[in-house]
Amino acid sequence: MQTAVAQLELTFTVPTDPLGIARHYASSFRPGFADWLEDNLHVYCAVERLLDAQKAAGEDHGSMRQVVEDLRNRTNVTDTGEPWKLNGNHAPDLARLYVRRPGRAGFLQLRGRGVSEVH
Repeated sequence: MQTAVAQLELTFTVPTDPLGIARHYASSFRPGFADWLEDNLHVYCAVERLLDAQKAAGEDHGSMRQVVEDLRNRTNVTDTGEPWKLNGNHAPDLARLYVRRPGRAGFLQLRGRGVSEVH
């Protein structure tokens, strides 16, 4: 005699919004990045707009450091709670976040923490 076994369907949803990604993949980012991002989502959105524009223009790859410098020198975008206009120390985490967003993997070259998890 066979017993019927019901199989449960499990669905895993991976976030695609910037803050959700930063929290879901917290080990890929430096400690405190998700908290910083929560207060500075406008900085990430400005970064994403510039990189997406480069990508749409046909660029093969982008540079997060260059984007942060452009934002610092050519816009009024500022970090909240920082003593200077825009903290470049967040550039590596901003890059890791950008390549985790849909359709953006491979546009930036990453080094260090979390690289193997993205590719």
